[in-house]
Amino acid sequence: MSKWLKRLIVAFLALCALLIACYIFRAPLLRGAASAWIVNEPLTKADVIVVLGGGPETRPFEAAKLYHQEVASRIMVMNPTPVPMT
Repeated sequence: MSKWLKRLIVAFLALCALLIACYIFRAPLLRGAASAWIVNEPLTKADVIVVLGGGPETRPFEAAKLYHQEVASRIMVMNPTPVPMT
């Protein structure tokens, strides 16, 4: 067996081992990635509260609560409804 074929097999086995390890430890890996996105900082005054698409049953109400707490003087709501192509 040639030298490059042995290296290719070793690299393939290492990749398989890495993928198996990622699968086995997927829950802690995903939890760690999610915790990197969580922001725990106090709110400061803003110019506007922007309500992005998604979560229409909660996001507008949270924006209204922040408005009443006087975090911002305006609320901007995005329209997530797609416009049909003509």
